This record gives sequence, C-alpha cells and structure tokens, in this order.
Amino acid sequence: GGKGGLGGLGGLGGLGGGKPSEPDPVAKVGSNTDVAVTGTESEPTIIDGDVTPGPNNSVLQTGVVTINGGTTPRTEPIELPPIEVPADYPSQGSVAVEANATVFLPSGQGAYNEIVVPARGRLEIHGPIALTVNDFKVLAGGALHLDASLGPIEMYVTNQLWVAQGATLTAAETPSTQTSLWVAASEWNDRNADMILDPPADLRATGQYFGTIYAPHSPLTIVSGFEVFGGVIADSLTIENMAKLHFDFALTKETGETLSEPSMLTWKMVELPANPLVKHKANVKDLMKQLGMEPPYAAEAHDTAMYHIAFIGTDGVIYAWHGLEANFDDSKVLVEICSYYDGQAKPLAWPMSPKSTLVK
Repeated sequence: GGKGGLGGLGGLGGLGGGKPSEPDPVAKVGSNTDVAVTGTESEPTIIDGDVTPGPNNSVLQTGVVTINGGTTPRTEPIELPPIEVPADYPSQGSVAVEANATVFLPSGQGAYNEIVVPARGRLEIHGPIALTVNDFKVLAGGALHLDASLGPIEMYVTNQLWVAQGATLTAAETPSTQTSLWVAASEWNDRNADMILDPPADLRATGQYFGTIYAPHSPLTIVSGFEVFGGVIADSLTIENMAKLHFDFALTKETGETLSEPSMLTWKMVELPANPLVKHKANVKDLMKQLGMEPPYAAEAHDTAMYHIAFIGTDGVIYAWHGLEANFDDSKVLVEICSYYDGQAKPLAWPMSPKSTLVK
C-alpha cells in the first residue's frame, strides 16, 4: 500500500491463491501504516504470505483470520515513485461506445481525451497496445475486456478512472506482467453531482483481471465479485467480502541478467520447410564426414570477418591492407596506424601526416 493503510480485508478468500504450492508463503501484503484484517466463520480471511505494516505500526486482526506469513513491521516507509506518462503518443480523439455495440481499440500507441463505455456497450482492448486516457469511464452495465495474448497492454489514466458498480471487467488468462494499469490521476472531483468529491480512481467492476494496478494518489476498493491475479498498489486499499486477490510471485523476480529460467506458456506444431537439409534427415556431423569436411573445435570456431589495417612498414613506407587476418604478415609492421574488423572500427593510434600516401 501507499501512504494510507490496507483496510477492510474482510472475506479475502485466498490471497495468493489458497494453499501455497511452495514451502514458503508467497503472497505479499504491505502498508506504510496499520493493516486491518477482518473475517467471519462463514467468510474467513486467509492470507498465504507476509503482512507488513508500516514502521511502528501493527496488523490489526478481527474475527476469523489466518496469516501464514510474518507480520513484522517494515523498518522504513516505502515511497511510491511517480508515474511517467508518455507524451508522444499520436492523438486518437475520444471514443464513445454505443449501447448494444462492441468497439475494438486499434493496436499500437494512442492518446485519447475520453473513453466512455455505457450500459450494454462493450470495449475490447487487445495487445500489443499502449494508450493514455484523460478520462476513462465504464458505466453500470458496460463491459471492458482485455486480451494480452498477442502482446502487452499498457494503460495510463491521467484525470479520472471510473469503472462504476455494475460494470464488468474481464480478461484473457495471460501472465500478469503483460497487462498494466497506471493511474496518474490525483485530483478528487464530484463526477455524479451529488456534492461529494470522488477519488481519482474508482474501480468497482466485477469479473477477473490479470495484471498490475498502480494508483499512488488514490484509494482503491476491490469489490465483492471481483478477482485480481497480479498485484495492486494504491494510496490505500480495501478488499471487500468475497473479493479475491491472488498475488503473482513472478512480480518479485529480478529482471535483467539475473532472469530466472524461462517457462513454457504455450506451444504449437509447425510444418518444417521443404528444403534438402530437412528432407535428408541425416546427422549433420556424419554428413560432414561423408563430404570430407573436418569441423573445427568449438573453441576455435568463429565468424570470419575482413581485417583492415594501416601501418608503417619496416621499410618506412605507409601501407593499407585488407583481407583475412590469417593471411596478413605482421612481421612487416613497424608502427600500426589503425586496424579494425568489419563493423569494429578502432580510433587512429597515430595521426597520419597530410603528406603521407597510402599505397597497396
């Protein structure tokens, strides 16, 4: 959680997906203040992982609650980093979905002033796509569907995100790292003219969401009937009765050179091309022996690149030579001016005189 607490954790129903498959709990719940967890006999709260309150704060448990991890407070508060909203996406205007109609957003990058999905309207967002939206509204009875099967989905909301109670949010079952919702909005507004200010982000849909949600300036509520597979970070987070949040352990894995071993997501059979190598079906090593070819050892095998060198010879003359390095006689070199392989130029080691002449 952000600056606010993680409150109202009643009836969480399996944070981390129920019984953990790993020997250690895998879910992570945290806040910079207190964490309140409540449950009942009929709707117990189960957290398969650690619950980490803020410095000098506590985990407040009420009713039937099971926490399979630790509850030690963090030593320092976590500062939520700001969201860098892309500013160079091409403008796409506004999208107003009509009732009883389905609209597909075009793939690629796009900046939208407003997207509105009314009752009985449906908006489909398929990856790969990256979009910024000033106002994103899905009204009661409207439907939003996300599919990152063919590429990632990145959504940035800059003014307000309003997915009203009674709306549905569904998604194709894809890795949670493929879909991200970034809510940069921070202003509270009275969006329904009831004289009460509404938060920058209000996500009260039912359905399933696979991905991450980051709203550092707004409270969020995961309502009953909504299930999140991934991670949620907000200024404060409330999880209602019968809502579910499954923490994706892949979100904690390091990136870069320390990536873990890849895992297979899907596979399909493809027909091999009809070329002589495929048709022959011979062992490559045996075939090379039949052709009288002796393959080099792996340590000696390398791509052949042309070698270029300019030098002063032992006779005092400046030369330029091009060819395979194995064919070059370096005993003729008195001073090397420069040398490089194709695509790997080196700077001059000795500036040539304007009066010098290169000869072959």
